[in-house]
Amino acid sequence: MTVKSRKAFTLAEMLAVIGIMLVLMVATFGVFGLFAQRMGPDSALATIQAMLNGARDYAATNGVLTRVWFSADALKPEDGTTMTLQYKAPGGTGWMAVRGRAPVSLKDRMFVCRDMPTSLPPPPTVASDARVVSEADVNAWKGHEKKMLDALTTFALLSDGKLAPTHEKFYAIFDPAGYLRIPDSDPPAAECVLYGLTVVQVGGTRVVAYAFYPINSNTGTRVVFD
Repeated sequence: MTVKSRKAFTLAEMLAVIGIMLVLMVATFGVFGLFAQRMGPDSALATIQAMLNGARDYAATNGVLTRVWFSADALKPEDGTTMTLQYKAPGGTGWMAVRGRAPVSLKDRMFVCRDMPTSLPPPPTVASDARVVSEADVNAWKGHEKKMLDALTTFALLSDGKLAPTHEKFYAIFDPAGYLRIPDSDPPAAECVLYGLTVVQVGGTRVVAYAFYPINSNTGTRVVFD
């Protein structure tokens, strides 16, 4: 009688397969992480919205003043703007970081600018009944995009490419009821008036991409125009 041998993986083979799977998983997560960091200003809007929502919910849930502190480190421009969730205890004088909420950096030299430019070039018009967009229309829109980037560069940056001081550090405060508010003290109200935010991606001394965030003055949510 012959005994049939059973075929199976050896321990070495199993460890080799597991090792290959781990390498592939690490590489895959690395690619997704890099892709997530490089989605540009439009993606940053979702992150900003999440931070403002978190501040509003924390304020209303805990009945305390809460703010999102926007700050940028001139020595680390690659980190972009960092957003920190902070609160002020009743009767307290200083702001404290919310426990368990780590600061969030936008990365890729993406910065949040307080408010939005008041003077931007009007977009070129294209006939609504035009079925074929002409080359002249395409060129007009290309020229418009350049004018927009030039205007945003002037708005956001100094001549040496550094972020303008009014955009380096500012905040959005929510009152204990969860409404975006303009405080009448500490600090002065003028530093806190927010009509909107502008996210810019800086390349050298130029703005290379941008996105706008018009703010709902009550909730801090983004105003979307149909």
